Amino acid sequence: MNILAGRTILGFAQLSVFLGVVLFVPAWTLDFWQAWVYLFTFVGASALITVYLWNYDRKLLESRVKAGPGAEKEKSQKLIQLLASLAFLGTLVLPSLDRHFHWSDVPLVFVILGDTW
Repeated sequence: MNILAGRTILGFAQLSVFLGVVLFVPAWTLDFWQAWVYLFTFVGASALITVYLWNYDRKLLESRVKAGPGAEKEKSQKLIQLLASLAFLGTLVLPSLDRHFHWSDVPLVFVILGDTW
């Protein structure tokens, strides 16, 4: 296995575990089917993109493996990446906290529509 393959697999596994932790720990439960749907959808789509890039554009895949604020060289880009990362994190944590504290009650049809868009 070459270095890119190892880094890709390790990064993908770390991302998957991180998403699971961020979705389920704030909710204090694994009984959160909406999070499972999101996790499988996100991981599945990411896996398909990764396989595509592995087959057709390894240079782009290599640049994607080095993602986040630490991968940027310019200060402004580091800040943008940091803010984007925090916003993404917030979009995962807030619904999990909502699940835990029962802040809202969203009808099933809207949950399904939200998952499909």
